[in-house]
Amino acid sequence: MRCRFILIVIILIMISSLFCGCQRFVSDMKDSLENSQSVVGGEMGLEIIRCLSDKESEALKDMFCLRIKNSHDLDEEIKYAFSIIDSSIISHDTFQIGGQESWREGDIVRSYIGSTIDNVTLSNDEKYSIFFSAYIVNNKHNDLIGVTCIDIYNNDHELICSVGEQI
Repeated sequence: MRCRFILIVIILIMISSLFCGCQRFVSDMKDSLENSQSVVGGEMGLEIIRCLSDKESEALKDMFCLRIKNSHDLDEEIKYAFSIIDSSIISHDTFQIGGQESWREGDIVRSYIGSTIDNVTLSNDEKYSIFFSAYIVNNKHNDLIGVTCIDIYNNDHELICSVGEQI
């Protein structure tokens, strides 16, 4: 009788340990997904669309990494982008987001994203595609954290405007 009781207690302890471990695993996965390249890329893409549509030059410029800010005349490049995106953005396709990560000893040392937003439709019925790239982690080059480029393409997939550059 006593052996059964001890056995039941041991089994209950093992089951509760298993549930605690699973709960931690689910929590870690949730944190990882919330900070994933897709989520960050989606948020950045939405902010780029908003800034272009609302002609928010300073907010758009703030998204760029320090290296691009120091090597480009972002005011002029953004002004030119606004001349192309010359009316409100009323719709766009879902984002196609890709990325690349480098890990060392269990930590991300570099995380890069690139995203294309197709069928960006303006209120004047013009359509464009927008590509952007960004580093969200770069332990070797802190001056590269942020957007490096925003490229605007016409319907024929020809590049018509670049803000920053792909690095």
